[in-house]
Amino acid sequence: MKQSITTIKRNAIIFAILSTLCGWVGYVVDKVTGQALYDNIGTEIGSGSLGMLIWLVTPLICTIFLRSFGGDGWKEAGFSINFKDNKKLYLISFLVYPLVTMIVILLGLMTQGIIVTDVKVEFTVYLGILLTQIGTQFIKNIFEESV
Repeated sequence: MKQSITTIKRNAIIFAILSTLCGWVGYVVDKVTGQALYDNIGTEIGSGSLGMLIWLVTPLICTIFLRSFGGDGWKEAGFSINFKDNKKLYLISFLVYPLVTMIVILLGLMTQGIIVTDVKVEFTVYLGILLTQIGTQFIKNIFEESV
């Protein structure tokens, strides 16, 4: 389906406005419900809030609605995986996140930006925590990066 320039502009404007507003709506929801303590929200276990969920999921929902009802269509949505021709790129994209995470942790340890306490924990426990975190991030990033 060939899209008109007007439809493309309209949908881009709708998406930009909604994506910007959802962050502020999420912030207000957190403030009104008393959920927001943003000092250490990324490091506390179970510290997600309703506002964060609104901010994270709304752009994907908007994309689904615009593709379904706004004239964007699904043909050019980029869902064709095509592993055969892009094996190297898929491997690189799969390894980038864990590699960058390890580099940041190592640099943080070397510059003492990250301080590890004297708690004695085996390497396998750390590895399990890291793999769990990576798996969680992959699932979360489907919502965050798919739009």
